[in-house]
Amino acid sequence: MDKSEIEDIDDLIEKITLDVFYIGSKKINFRILKSLPTNVEQTVKDTGLTIVPVNNHFNELEKIGLLIRDKGTGNAYPTELSNHFLLLITETEKHVKTNLINMLRGKFAN
Repeated sequence: MDKSEIEDIDDLIEKITLDVFYIGSKKINFRILKSLPTNVEQTVKDTGLTIVPVNNHFNELEKIGLLIRDKGTGNAYPTELSNHFLLLITETEKHVKTNLINMLRGKFAN
């Protein structure tokens, strides 16, 4: 591999990584990820969406590797990437909470 090919791969990795965060952090997609394993029928009940939008969200998440679908059954399962993504979000939430508490303490300390 030459330097140009490596840079192309690095660019692709960066794009996919940012897509994972962009798509995974959409509110409905994030709710779906947190509910995995699940299925289309349950997600329709949980979200109030119809089957077509739910399938679209499942497809979007599957395309970037955040879930695996069992075609024909409506079932969806987490992937290693989705588990890592959710763990990262959970850890980030802890840091946000700590920072928010510290900011509020500082604001009201005066």
